[in-house]
Amino acid sequence: MPYRLDESTGLIDYGMLEKTAILFRPKLVIVGASAYPREFDYPHAVGAFLMMDKAHISGLVAASVVANHFEYCDVGGPHNHTIGGLAVCLKHAQSPEFRAYQNQVVSNCKALASRLMELGGMDGARAEKILDMASITLNKNSVPGDKSAQVPVIRIGTPAMTTRGFMENEFIATGRLHSRGKTNWS
Repeated sequence: MPYRLDESTGLIDYGMLEKTAILFRPKLVIVGASAYPREFDYPHAVGAFLMMDKAHISGLVAASVVANHFEYCDVGGPHNHTIGGLAVCLKHAQSPEFRAYQNQVVSNCKALASRLMELGGMDGARAEKILDMASITLNKNSVPGDKSAQVPVIRIGTPAMTTRGFMENEFIATGRLHSRGKTNWS
């Protein structure tokens, strides 16, 4: 049973999650970060095992840029094959350079999010076409509150774009491309 977001804030509704968990008494609660670009409030577990699907935030956790889920989660995965590879890179993850890179990813994500909030959103299907013309790859991902699975929100890989040298200004320009797509495709 999926947990829901408070559609007015875009945040996980932890109160409703707790009520639902008390009612259904799951054996396992899965926390996933593939389409939720915020930190999790881990301590709200309700007697169930807590599993973190951390594939998308493992670098941020390793660099201590976001909260360490190991204090709260019982299980990591389900991408255990990549977790082994990440363990090899753990020494690098503790370096000042890697931490600076992860902090830049977060700064870039915030710059893009603030620009998109200023402009108002458009659906992921149209944004994907516009940004693809600028060689920016993204994917569509439906989230609670979407009007249709055919026109979901977009998910832009800020780590990949940061690796390509994008900084806050380039993310703001990406947000501008997104808004131009709204004008040209509406």
